[in-house]
Amino acid sequence: GHTACSQGYPHKDSEEEDGRTFLVYCNKVWDLAFGGNTNLLLDDKVESYFPYPRSAIYFKGNILHCATPVSKNFLGIRVTLAFKLFLKKQ
Repeated sequence: GHTACSQGYPHKDSEEEDGRTFLVYCNKVWDLAFGGNTNLLLDDKVESYFPYPRSAIYFKGNILHCATPVSKNFLGIRVTLAFKLFLKKQ
């Protein structure tokens, strides 16, 4: 989780090509002013995902990603649940 004025650092959840991340946003309420988006760093562009309450995103685990800063106006904790998965090899 992230608290006010904290942010994630760019990282990968897997170095494997078959690694996947299923990231669940657990907060019941989230306001646009709170920040805390998830940024995926893809080649020369950034895709940003808003942490809609009780939603999730699914992406390749070897993609560099991070959380943007959480606003100082948010007094709780931004909570996510990350499932780090691997595709089944046949």
